[in-house]
Amino acid sequence: RSKLYYKDINLLRVLSCIAVLLYHFNLLKGGYLAVCVFFVLSGYLSCISAFRKKKFSLKDYYLNKLQKLYLPLILVVFITIAITKLIPDLLWLNLKPETTSVLAGYNNFWQLNANLDYFARHINSPFIHLWYISILLQFDLVFPLIYDILKEIPSSFNLFKRLTKGKYV
Repeated sequence: RSKLYYKDINLLRVLSCIAVLLYHFNLLKGGYLAVCVFFVLSGYLSCISAFRKKKFSLKDYYLNKLQKLYLPLILVVFITIAITKLIPDLLWLNLKPETTSVLAGYNNFWQLNANLDYFARHINSPFIHLWYISILLQFDLVFPLIYDILKEIPSSFNLFKRLTKGKYV
């Protein structure tokens, strides 16, 4: 099999999506914690994918992340800007700095600096949820360093190498 189907992981993703939606509809308290599940799954899948390869290539890794994460982000940002320009009553004062923070991958820090509260229900920004993507971009930037550290762990203690050989991945 060239690509394994992660049925259990997909189930976790679906349940997490439902929890996040229920949280945003005020039907579930603490549903935002499901975002943590997405972070754990992203890190886990990055590690498993890297350790399964015979040779880890920085170029291939970053090209893959560019295609899967950054190009869709750019598309979403520019479509969102185009749509918001069509709404005349929309007052959005921080368009340039917020857009820059989203595209440069530091929106989570920008929101902290701007004293924005992700959990407040009155934030007037279509990009309020993109702090998550910023954290993923930051993780992807440092992951090769994490990978280098993890692959140096002796094989008898290397959990990732054992997991990639097992049937539970």
